[in-house]
Amino acid sequence: MDFKMFLESTAPRISDPDALDRIARVEGEPWKKLQQSRQNSAQGFFAYLRAWQALEKEGYVGELSPSEAINMDLVPGVRGADGAIYGEGGYTRYRVDRQGVIHFDYGLARKEKQQKAKQEGFPP
Repeated sequence: MDFKMFLESTAPRISDPDALDRIARVEGEPWKKLQQSRQNSAQGFFAYLRAWQALEKEGYVGELSPSEAINMDLVPGVRGADGAIYGEGGYTRYRVDRQGVIHFDYGLARKEKQQKAKQEGFPP
């Protein structure tokens, strides 16, 4: 198995019970509380989780990403996804692919958050 495949096999997935906590270990507890209070944000964790659940229910896993599901109105009350879960202050981004793997955008993040993301196993 090559390194990229290894990373993706151990990477956090949006459906993992600890996915929110793993992102929060990078972003901080205030970010997590904000996610919990704004569950219909198109750039928030819970919108992407509900989109993934809708994809599973409708049989679209592997065909559509959660962002595409939001923009196709498969998630009631959520509109305007731009392809990423935003981190604290919008300076970091997490993208959920068609397999449910959560990717971290290392190019936008500060070194401190890059290190934390690597420790949590987020692939680029």
